[in-house]
Amino acid sequence: MLLIPLPFTVAALAVGRPSDATNVWGLVLLYCFTHAVRLLHYRLRVPIIPAIVAAALGYCVLGAAAARLLAHKEAAYLARRLTGIGCDLPIEVTVDELKPRAPDTARLEAFFDLHGFGNILRQQARRIAGARTTL
Repeated sequence: MLLIPLPFTVAALAVGRPSDATNVWGLVLLYCFTHAVRLLHYRLRVPIIPAIVAAALGYCVLGAAAARLLAHKEAAYLARRLTGIGCDLPIEVTVDELKPRAPDTARLEAFFDLHGFGNILRQQARRIAGARTTL
């Protein structure tokens, strides 16, 4: 029974269709179908014809759900690639430039004025600048 996908895979490859995740998912569904028939018939004592029908219905429902998921496979891979963190970018700074230092309060004040920040953030920046100079 599990050798059935082999001729279909060979036929698909013969006509130029690549073997991908849909082939693997189909094999998993076929494996689940055979075990569902076996469990329904031998364990639950369901007659063989209703067991086959019930397993076939489960196979169709799972296959339809998988088809909907696999239809959006490329979008999922694109979203994963777009939301990933790029670790291969060149960094053009020295280690000394990355060491902690006191903030440039004049530039910070100009930035705060330009963007309309309030007094609380300005006080926090002055406090941090004062703490850095005392270290």
